[in-house]
Amino acid sequence: MVSLIKIGYSNLPQRTYSLSTGLNYKGFDLSVLFQGASHSSVYMAGDVGWDNSWGNYFEEHLFRWTPETASTATYPRFLQKSDGNHQNYFLSDFWLRDGKYLRLKNIQIGYNVPKRTVSRTPMNSIYLYANAYNLFTWDNVKRIDPESNPDRNVGQFYPQQNIINFGFKINF
Repeated sequence: MVSLIKIGYSNLPQRTYSLSTGLNYKGFDLSVLFQGASHSSVYMAGDVGWDNSWGNYFEEHLFRWTPETASTATYPRFLQKSDGNHQNYFLSDFWLRDGKYLRLKNIQIGYNVPKRTVSRTPMNSIYLYANAYNLFTWDNVKRIDPESNPDRNVGQFYPQQNIINFGFKINF
């Protein structure tokens, strides 16, 4: 008799959440947006797991199984361009990662130059700011973006961009 046991979660998060907050103090303002998800699993496949089609070696691959390391290996055999019949292609919880994450999606700090300073110029107001998008992500997956397409978790995708902006707004 074969019994089925659920391992992990779906690749689509069951819970998503966010927190947006801000404050103003003496001309300064700060706003932040955190965003995340939980109760999902990411299956590491292909180049981020075992295949190395493109020469993508990671630190844990140093401890892979070889005939010489058979007694001490902590990672399965590593192949280059293996076919779908190799045992690493068989579904296994070894390749399953917890997909929960928390991301600092947006942070902005700004400063309104005081009116008494601006009044000596032809300008009505000056606002200086700096903001950043996707600055930090805390997750258990590490190699791939936990928000990436679950069908493409093989290491062949464009990574999440970190964007930092500086600017000013002047009113005349």
